[in-house]
Amino acid sequence: MECPACGSDCVESAPEILRDLPAKFLPCKKCRMLVRDKRAPLLLPEYGQPCSCGKRFIDEVFAHMYVIMQEEGDLTSHDPLLAVGSPLIHPGMVMDRPPFLPAKSLLLLSGKVREKAARRIVSEVPEVRGVVKTASYIPGLVSFDPSKPPHVYTLLAGCDVRADIYPLATGPLVIYKQQSLIHVEFPRAGYPKLRSVATHLGIPSVPFFVDACSGSGTLGLAAACFGVRHVILNDAWYASAFWSAFNLEVNHVY
Repeated sequence: MECPACGSDCVESAPEILRDLPAKFLPCKKCRMLVRDKRAPLLLPEYGQPCSCGKRFIDEVFAHMYVIMQEEGDLTSHDPLLAVGSPLIHPGMVMDRPPFLPAKSLLLLSGKVREKAARRIVSEVPEVRGVVKTASYIPGLVSFDPSKPPHVYTLLAGCDVRADIYPLATGPLVIYKQQSLIHVEFPRAGYPKLRSVATHLGIPSVPFFVDACSGSGTLGLAAACFGVRHVILNDAWYASAFWSAFNLEVNHVY
C-alpha cells in the first residue's frame, strides 16, 4: 500500500505486517546485547554495529543517535543517553524484553534534535524510519474555533507513519497513525481499553457503537471486530478522521 504521508511503500495491510511479527524484535544467536545506563552520559563516542541478521539492540541504536546529536551540537557530553528522546517501535506491541531492532523499525520523538542531526540519523542509522521534533503540547485541536491553528509536531526527516498491534479474537488489529499529528498511545499490557469495550458491548453485541473521539479508530474498529453491526467513527480533528478511515482499509479483511 502507498503511504499517504511519504508516498513510499512503508505501509502494509494487516496480513502483511503480521506475517513476520512473532520474530520481528527477537535476536538471532549472534546478536549482542549491551545494556547501557540511560541516565548517564555516553562516556565514549562508540556504538555497536548491526548484527549480520540486520538487527541491533535498542541501546546501541540510541548510542548511535547520541553520537550524531552530540556531533551536531544538539547534546552535550554531560547529557544522559535518555536525552536523545523517546523511541516508538514499528509496529508497536506489548513486549516483555527490550527489542532488537530491524531496519526502519524505530521512530524517534525528541525535543532536542534539530533538522541537520535528524537528517543524518535517518540517513546513517538504518533502524530509524523517521525523526519528529516534539513540543510541550499534545498534537490536535486547541479550540472549537476553526480559525485557531491546531497543535502539531514537526517531522524533520524520514516518515512518521507507524502502526500499533492490538490482539483480538478475530485477529490482530493493525492501527496506523501519523505520529507528528496524533497523540502517542502505545499498547499497554492487558489492553484495558479493549477489555472495557468488550465488557460494555455485551453478548450478543449492542447494535450500534459510537466512537465519538475516534483518534485513529482503535476502539471503533475493535467494536466492529467484536460483532457490532453499525459503527460510527467521528473526530473533529481532520488527521484523526483521516487515519480512522485509512485503518478501515488496512483491516478490511476482518
